[in-house]
Amino acid sequence: MKSIKKLPFFIKGIVVVMLAAVCVSAAAAGLRIMEEQQQKPRVIKAVASLFASLADERYETDSLLALLQSDSLVCEGKLAVRDIREELVEQRFQFLLPYLKNTSTDYVFRRDKEKKQADFQIKAALHGVVPVHVEGYVEKEEAMVHIPNLHENWLVFSTDNLKAQYESSLLHSIMGETLSLPEKNLTEYLFYDIGMLAGEKKELFGITWQEGIKLVGELYQDVTVTKKKQKEEILFDGSYESCSVYDVTLPTEQINRFLKDTMQGENGYTLSVKEPVLPLTICLDNKKRILKLELEGTIVVNEWSIPLTAAFYPKGVENPWDSVLTELSFVWEEIRYGLQIVRNYEFSEEGRVLHISLSLTQPYVMQLFAVDVSFEGIEKVAFDFDISTPMASMDGICAIRLLEESVEKPKEEAIRVFELNFFELLRFTNGLNWNFFKKQE
Repeated sequence: MKSIKKLPFFIKGIVVVMLAAVCVSAAAAGLRIMEEQQQKPRVIKAVASLFASLADERYETDSLLALLQSDSLVCEGKLAVRDIREELVEQRFQFLLPYLKNTSTDYVFRRDKEKKQADFQIKAALHGVVPVHVEGYVEKEEAMVHIPNLHENWLVFSTDNLKAQYESSLLHSIMGETLSLPEKNLTEYLFYDIGMLAGEKKELFGITWQEGIKLVGELYQDVTVTKKKQKEEILFDGSYESCSVYDVTLPTEQINRFLKDTMQGENGYTLSVKEPVLPLTICLDNKKRILKLELEGTIVVNEWSIPLTAAFYPKGVENPWDSVLTELSFVWEEIRYGLQIVRNYEFSEEGRVLHISLSLTQPYVMQLFAVDVSFEGIEKVAFDFDISTPMASMDGICAIRLLEESVEKPKEEAIRVFELNFFELLRFTNGLNWNFFKKQE
């Protein structure tokens, strides 16, 4: 019997290495398949988690909504107009431009919706020099206005179709079409139902985040997710995070239905995505948090198609919505515009402050708008804002609080200004302060 020759040692080693390579390749292929199978759940879970973070009770804006819905409220503050372009003012009112610039105004508006009573006071310094004081009162049937600079008496008229009252009066034959007056009943502007602004929703965010998670679930089967080989470095909490990048495609049929159900209706506009598929880029850090979400598509608003690119960076540490940076780029009338929106929350024992700023980044750089919104419990919400645009610049404060005092009808003598006959109109015009109409040098 012949003896079997043993394989040389190095051949055994080659065989072992080849077997090991096959095992490793098979394991790698298996892991790659598992990884690919996990990509979609991983990304979808991160998106759902982002929506769910909106449920944080610290973000509830119910206090503002409750104030706007309340039967009795006060809105008061100050507005300072630094500059205003003539393009914003109708030709017939452009003689007022010198007075509108560098003008400061203090205002108070009080409303008792249950009793259908409201009043207001406006004190202004036109061009920093000319003082103007206007006060008014509105109830269900009548409205009253008092302008001491103009006339010593209160003027009274019906709340219904102010334009028709003016056009049928002798005053119209003297002043002509110089006044732009409303046709609707004044009470519709003052004693509105907040449902006209917020629809049937009882919270500003409560339904939105739940419907957002529902949308994610509906999209799950049809969405495609592909992991890219390269990483992306994203600044987060003071340092750069190496993030995995995923290309995601979303069918827009469900998205357009979501937009229709949650953001349209009685507001008079439509909003949809033009493309059948919407491409997204999502970046996840090693904790599977979304640090960047970018999309590109065409947004259709009513009849306008707007090519849009948006990048969204959640930067909050405790909650991603504590700090958010959003960058927008769109084309309007063949000009590309860039916008940057920064939103930060600041929390304290007294309440919370929401800081929002809007800046233009294309075709040139400038800050357009900045506002601080202070939520002081459920009794008061205050806005401190600064607006700087090429057309106008202004700043001011506005506070909304519950009404504690009562609104009373003025007891002074009043003139029914739209019912005056010829001789009454002569007496009325004799009582006018004509110096108020003179153009200041």
